[in-house]
Amino acid sequence: MAAVVSDSLFSVSQSFFSPDILQKISTEINQPIEKTKAGLKSVIPTLLMGIVNKGSTPEGAETLVNMASRHTTPMNVSADSDTLKEGNEFLTGIFGNNLSNTVSSLGVTTGMNTGSISKMLGMAAPLVMGAIGSKIKNEKMSASGLMNFLGQQKSSLMALIPSGLGGLTGMQNRTSETSVWPKVVLLGLVVAAVIWLLNTFAFKRPAPLVMKSPTTSLPAAVSPNSIQSIGSLQAFMNSTAAAGTLKRFRFEHLNFQTGTTTLMNGAENELNQIAFTMKTFPNATARIEGFTDNTGNEAVNQTISTKRAQAVKNELVSRGVRADRILAVGMGQRNPIASNDTAQGRAENRRIEFVVKK
Repeated sequence: MAAVVSDSLFSVSQSFFSPDILQKISTEINQPIEKTKAGLKSVIPTLLMGIVNKGSTPEGAETLVNMASRHTTPMNVSADSDTLKEGNEFLTGIFGNNLSNTVSSLGVTTGMNTGSISKMLGMAAPLVMGAIGSKIKNEKMSASGLMNFLGQQKSSLMALIPSGLGGLTGMQNRTSETSVWPKVVLLGLVVAAVIWLLNTFAFKRPAPLVMKSPTTSLPAAVSPNSIQSIGSLQAFMNSTAAAGTLKRFRFEHLNFQTGTTTLMNGAENELNQIAFTMKTFPNATARIEGFTDNTGNEAVNQTISTKRAQAVKNELVSRGVRADRILAVGMGQRNPIASNDTAQGRAENRRIEFVVKK
């Protein structure tokens, strides 16, 4: 499995949740798929955060550059002895004396034995370091450039780390290095509190930038060519040309059980990516639009499309996105993107779209 770090470490974290990689890791650590998946949701963000904190100083960033340049294992998830040996060397360099505590705490949090956690980390570390090494090489990145890049990832990755695991990545050791830090943190909290009070009581929160009249502000028909996949959302949001513009994205792997608003398995990666992006760009607002084909009663189609849009919104809110930043809208059988005369066309028209404004 090839992995490349582009504008964030999110793409690397998500690559571990593809069905083939999940199956491979599950087999290697002798754990059920669902338990492996649950474990990775703690293990991978913790590993990435460990790398980010390691690179938060010039010396640490230089160490990471040297580690990545020595990477020799192909960028595949593997449990062979050479890969695990290299992975353990990476982990020691990243976590130092805190590695054993990290493994033990992850074991308690995930309910998995430390042997499985260690193997999972050992398989993941070479892939992640290889991806970072590719970025360093392709962009001719210096230690200071890597330090800057990793610093931009911290807030986003912290949102992915389950409660109780934030201290596993070395952050708890850094605050005691000098007595000035508690004062700085206290001052920061006071400033944040003042800003919050001013925003809450002195100013009205601006209304979301999107769609006060969602069903009338759209064109009568939508060109399929204007709709992109969720996978390109991050690139759009990172583009300077995106400022103030609306962009429409389509879920590729989100489906509901027939006649219900119950989500079927398979949409987790797309939902996680949207939640991550919305938290990375806190000023962005969005609209979830539900569509049906023209089969059946129009009023019923309108109702179910609204409920399905709301169900997707609820999924994003459960992942930490503020509810007031997202509007859920049922479009019913309006705005088809394919012919309703064929089964394939009707399937394409039964969809959920994500419209975002940066």
